Amino acid sequence: MINKYLARQNLIDAVKMVIRAIKGRDHNEPGWAEKEKAELEMAAIMRRIFRKQQKRIREYISTLDQAPVPNKAMDNLLLIDLKGALLGKAAKYDQSIPYNQLLAVDPDDYAQWLAALEDATFRGILLLGQHGAPGLDYGAINEHASVWAQLHTDEIFNQLNNTSQDILGKAIAEYIETPGMTLGDTMDKLWGIDGRADVIAVTETTRAYAQGNQLIGQEMASAYPDAPVFKIWFTNNDDLVCDICGELDGMEVPIDDQFVSTGFFTDNPPAHTNCRCWTDVRTQSIPPEAEPKPEPTPAPVTEPTPAPQPAFIPPEPLAATEPIAGTGRPVSEAYTNNCKGKKGKAVTHTLDAIDSVHGDGKLPNLPIESSQSSRYMGSFNVTRFDNMPVKIEISTTDHPHMTFAHESGHFLDHDGLGIARQFTSESADPIMANWWGKVHNSDPVLHLESMLKNPSAYAVTKPYGVGGLAEITVTPDRAHIRYLLTDREIFARSYAQYIAEASGDEIMLGELKEMVASEYNAIYTPQWNKDEFVPIKDAFDDLFTKMGWKK
Repeated sequence: MINKYLARQNLIDAVKMVIRAIKGRDHNEPGWAEKEKAELEMAAIMRRIFRKQQKRIREYISTLDQAPVPNKAMDNLLLIDLKGALLGKAAKYDQSIPYNQLLAVDPDDYAQWLAALEDATFRGILLLGQHGAPGLDYGAINEHASVWAQLHTDEIFNQLNNTSQDILGKAIAEYIETPGMTLGDTMDKLWGIDGRADVIAVTETTRAYAQGNQLIGQEMASAYPDAPVFKIWFTNNDDLVCDICGELDGMEVPIDDQFVSTGFFTDNPPAHTNCRCWTDVRTQSIPPEAEPKPEPTPAPVTEPTPAPQPAFIPPEPLAATEPIAGTGRPVSEAYTNNCKGKKGKAVTHTLDAIDSVHGDGKLPNLPIESSQSSRYMGSFNVTRFDNMPVKIEISTTDHPHMTFAHESGHFLDHDGLGIARQFTSESADPIMANWWGKVHNSDPVLHLESMLKNPSAYAVTKPYGVGGLAEITVTPDRAHIRYLLTDREIFARSYAQYIAEASGDEIMLGELKEMVASEYNAIYTPQWNKDEFVPIKDAFDDLFTKMGWKK
């Protein structure tokens, strides 16, 4: 009876998990839409990692020796002896399985996961910071968030490696021991890619946002030592809430204390895998029964036409931003141009244009290299563990001037404007508030946000095949739209256009004109037309004037 009861409970829990996954984040939850975006991005990265691992595992297992299929004519005793020998071989074989190679995580996938986790943590900080206390040191908060994201990323992959190694070892041992067991049977013994990736994504998104709240709460406690800071646990308060979280709902504790329920304690959500709880932080104790639930957020609009009102309201500046004294050193002095030929000339020409518009105060030295990659037009590279800038690579010869200006924008955003080794465009630094408001309320960005909600509404039918006799329908890629909507990419694109327009450089303006008129821009609108860009250009003028770098 006990076994039947446990089986029934396991089935109920599994059904609840499926319903929760279909339902998504509750619309009463602060930042629910941004959290769902983060979950989709993290899940996609994990799926890619798991697929690569299982491809290597499949190739490896196919090379292993296996017990022969039993032959009726074979003596039963001989079969027993043979199986015993193979059991011993399987037990010993575990020592020589190349786990590190089979379960390795590609550096690019690692970096993308770290960036996604860091971004979710920053957004957790910004979500609370928009209505939090003024005067907080957001630079320090974001720096702590970066350190946490790095340490937790390593912890995640160590835990996954240990779990995967245990599963893989048992599967290989069973394959060796079991006559007639197929490669497909063995692969079925491994972890499910989609389910595992989705659970990890939900759990870690919840954790990252809660960690962002924790960091801002600790900074509030430091900034206002006479005002006690508390954190409060919230659930969706529906029939999918588990017993652990149900007991924690509405619980309020000091910012550095743990939440405690029957036989369980934790610093913050998640309380378990697939947990979608959240916390709020405030500087006074409010009885749980008096704590109002957040107002419901309207469901996403599916119409292709963006709403006429602004879709983004920048946070109020945390403190008045005084102009920062900069040396106005030419930006070109920070670079070593190792590109040759057309790319090398394009880099030199673009640096002249940049130097005519603004200087910088503290950019470290960075080499510029040529690349033959077909995966990207250009790239700004940083180290895996400490986020140090390494190099800029230029791959394209189509628009090399605008491409280099774009990557130079990443470098400036990452190492010149605010705290070094983080993208200031994605922080709560008040010096970026004017730029934030202008770009996020511009038509191209509003267009992308509307497209993200309903990509199929923006599908394009075009001629296809020899002579264009056939037609093909192209639907905008949701993952690419999310990439274009990241603040770091919006900053780099707008910076490149700013340099072209502010310098008046004819070559850059020519490349910009081609980009704006392209079929790609007609669909995704990554660049602005001249009229749309006027307020953004003014915001950049204001930014570089405050930095003391404007020429």
